[in-house]
Amino acid sequence: MKPLQKDKETEAEKRMPWDANQVKGFFEGKFYHRCASDLPSPYTLKDKGWRFWLPLLMLFSGARPNELAQLHCDDIRQTEAGTWYFSLSDENGKTLKTGSSRRRVPLHSELVKIGFLEFVEARRKRNGPKEPRIFAELKPDKYGSLAAYASKRLRDTFIPEEITLQERQTFYSLRHNVRDALRRVKAPADTLLAVCGWTPAGKSVSDDYGDVGNPDLHREYVDAIAYPGLDLTFLHGVGGKL
Repeated sequence: MKPLQKDKETEAEKRMPWDANQVKGFFEGKFYHRCASDLPSPYTLKDKGWRFWLPLLMLFSGARPNELAQLHCDDIRQTEAGTWYFSLSDENGKTLKTGSSRRRVPLHSELVKIGFLEFVEARRKRNGPKEPRIFAELKPDKYGSLAAYASKRLRDTFIPEEITLQERQTFYSLRHNVRDALRRVKAPADTLLAVCGWTPAGKSVSDDYGDVGNPDLHREYVDAIAYPGLDLTFLHGVGGKL
């Protein structure tokens, strides 16, 4: 077995986060409003589940697209203290990019309000025991990536329909928005590692004793992730009906 590589990015590979107007424009755009349950002609195409949830999950977790596309229904768990989280691992055929990618990410309260837990439970019942993945409609490309098709559709069609991205801005940039949001609330280095999988210089998971990745320890910082001007109350309760 080969060890997972260290998370490194060259200068050319680094993305720029979306600005506040882009975040607001996309997540309060036409598609999400069409998903609102009180509209006469809601969005009903088969891509609705992943198109709705993947961007939202990235916006409030910092997870990579393929990490989210691989999620199983059973990866959504709750600690004894009551913190909901999703477990990112390389178990059951899943893959991770780096050694620091194994982690348990608290589920932001906004995702709970929008209805992610209800959505997962509905998918569990619909898929049955033979299909454990939440987004079972996503199929792997020739390299095994489950997020390749979704990322391409978002990049080429869905994002441009709502906003214009600048150079070095991509769908993946939302991961960097989360890092900046955590820094704004002065989240400690342990939280950047435990939530986003970014290893601060000179630090590794083994540097600390105890369970530094315990979701209970990082829940308050994840719940503090916010974006200026963004109001998603029109989506509350919608996600569980997709």
